[in-house]
Amino acid sequence: MRLSSSAQHALFRFTAALAISALALAACGGQDAGDTTEAATRPSETRETAPAAAETKAPAPPKTPRAELVARMRSLYEGWAAREAALVKGFGRGFDKALGKLRWYRRLSTKAYEAREYQPIFSRGAQLTEGADALLEALYAVEEHGLSPEPYDLEGLRETLKAFSDKSLAYQQTLPIPAEGKALWDFLTAQRRRLPLDDVALTAAAEEAGYSDADVNRLEEAEGYLDRILSARDALNGALRDVDIALTWRYLRYIYDMRLSRRAHPFFADKTDGAGVERTADEVYAAFEATDFDSLGAALKALEPRIPDYAKTKAGLARYRAFAAAYPEHIELPSAVRRLRRGGKKKDLVARLQQRLAQEEYFDGEVDGVFGEALERAISLYQQTHQIKVSGRVDSITRKSLNTSFADRVAQLELSLRRHRESELHQGEWRFGDRPLRGRVNIPAFEATFFKDGEVARQHKVVVGNNKVEVDFETGKKGRFNQTRMFTAELRTVVLNPTWKVPKRIKEQELDLKLMDEPDFYEKHNYDVKILADGTEQVVQLPGPGNALGLVKFLFPNQFAIYMHDTPKKRLFKRPVRAFSHGCMRTENPLDLARWLLVEQGDWTDERFDRVLASRQEYGVALDEKIPVTIDYNTVGVHSSGRMMFYSDVYRYDRDYNAGKTPYRKDSDHYMTVVIN
Repeated sequence: MRLSSSAQHALFRFTAALAISALALAACGGQDAGDTTEAATRPSETRETAPAAAETKAPAPPKTPRAELVARMRSLYEGWAAREAALVKGFGRGFDKALGKLRWYRRLSTKAYEAREYQPIFSRGAQLTEGADALLEALYAVEEHGLSPEPYDLEGLRETLKAFSDKSLAYQQTLPIPAEGKALWDFLTAQRRRLPLDDVALTAAAEEAGYSDADVNRLEEAEGYLDRILSARDALNGALRDVDIALTWRYLRYIYDMRLSRRAHPFFADKTDGAGVERTADEVYAAFEATDFDSLGAALKALEPRIPDYAKTKAGLARYRAFAAAYPEHIELPSAVRRLRRGGKKKDLVARLQQRLAQEEYFDGEVDGVFGEALERAISLYQQTHQIKVSGRVDSITRKSLNTSFADRVAQLELSLRRHRESELHQGEWRFGDRPLRGRVNIPAFEATFFKDGEVARQHKVVVGNNKVEVDFETGKKGRFNQTRMFTAELRTVVLNPTWKVPKRIKEQELDLKLMDEPDFYEKHNYDVKILADGTEQVVQLPGPGNALGLVKFLFPNQFAIYMHDTPKKRLFKRPVRAFSHGCMRTENPLDLARWLLVEQGDWTDERFDRVLASRQEYGVALDEKIPVTIDYNTVGVHSSGRMMFYSDVYRYDRDYNAGKTPYRKDSDHYMTVVIN
């Protein structure tokens, strides 16, 4: 690796103490021996002798020799400069070697340092920056996000930091100069900083300070100090370089994991970390370069998903890890638990149920084997938070859920955090928080949530696409073609009194079959049948209370022709698991949502809304403010009590991810659905 002169200068500044701090020069007391002479004698003058002779000048004092001292000083300074140049050169060679050993992000790390001419990123002088401290805190907490610590090699990081600490201490211990050599050392370092290193200047300085060839042997001591200091500084430079590189590549990895990794998406996941790292390299580097390293703590926080459920799910993960640690032996409930009722006599089994619910902090009463009101409340709350019909008794679904180990719940929570990080709410074009209004449909929760300024503004139950296996008559393929797809699109239009253009597959595979038993089916249910110019038959259901789309639909144009709408089949909203549609999302209380969008968030009046609705005429309204809506898949949510809410894995995406069956193969005829053959 060849470094430019400016890069070499930057490397030199990177040395542990870029210039050795000069000690204050000790005040010199007394008179230098080289400046003392004997007094000149003069002959006595008398009047008795001959006339006075001319006055005789005193002889010049012998010259103090300094040539050998100056030569040794010059040699010391030349060696000093050569050693520091060697430090720079050695640092460059060491840098190249250290970068070459990286397992992750070798190319991007090298690119980052080249862009900075090899100036440090996480250290200043011999100290790590506050940003380094913030990054270390984040790295040591990766497991709190459900991330594996293995790619970060945290033990290796600790060893690198320990080596830096040891080398820093060793360097600091070399700096104090013994008292007997301090004055000469201060003289040498002071002259090196302020004088040109020529013989005339060095001789004058030595003369002024009172040093002569008699002090040559003392220079050997100073050379020893210098060797010790520079050797220690060389070792510290290497340790600082290693720490800086260690933090750099781990920060690149952290950016990838928190913002760009995609390993759990059922259709678009990267099959390996290596594939993901390669796919996202440009984006990772752009995020790295956009970082304000003086405010790295804020930058690290900004990498986390902004949706409120993320932080709450992190807390839930910590809670369930504590449960798993506290109760490694999970309490299994036998099938007989389904027959327990209030006032029953099976005290041992009731006590076992109480203990199980107490472990998860649903039951806080005395474990006395009595099935009373407190236990019934605990069962009911458990059912509410596990998407089970509330009965206060343990049915087969409740028993199966209770028999799920805490370790399995921990894995579910870890995957939930990953799905939050991989959601288009976090990675997509319209990141959560970038727009004041945001929509989200979570398929396993069967719920649509609308946010305003980052807070929940509205929630509506929805019915999503069913998971039945069907055969497509046109292609002959078998698959789960009614699943609601995962995507993001902008909600642009609210349509009051909508018509329904029946999709070809539904017409041919469902409605046309009803004509065999009920020839006037279309007429009775307000369908209009038209023959198009190409000879195909189009069926449209006209507006009215019996319309399959109800009284309103919400359009967010997408390639799947999926949207939200009203429905005449209200009874399905009473079920905890609601996967019954052909892919679109039937919405509970949709007129309230429409009124909120048009009146509260728009410029309509209630009177206008009611008038248009009563007209029974289809009326589309373009929203002034488009609202990004993301269709998500996450089997964990947050209950109103603050507890974790565990949902049904309705499309089995979690199960197949854990079994290594995702990503599913893509099929052009049935894009983003599970095709079986």
